[in-house]
Amino acid sequence: MSGRQYICESVSTYADALEKIECYQYNCIVLDIMLPGGNGLKLLEEIKVNRKTDGIIIISAKNELDDKIKGIELGADDYLTKPFHLPERLKATG
Repeated sequence: MSGRQYICESVSTYADALEKIECYQYNCIVLDIMLPGGNGLKLLEEIKVNRKTDGIIIISAKNELDDKIKGIELGADDYLTKPFHLPERLKATG
């Protein structure tokens, strides 16, 4: 174990998320598309317009192909559909 320390923050609204991403640089953002007060894909657009390099993983209950394609085209690193099973994802990426 490397002894690295990680700080995790969470927000539950679009406005709170936008405020956080404008103020801080993150290694990874786990983003849901359906956020109270806004759309997660719009938030992803804001992140990329501001030339931020945060890694983005979308985890969403929306399983529509158009949303997946748009998320990846906007710059998300991956798009996982809930519910998902961790062993399934590890095998797919490993």
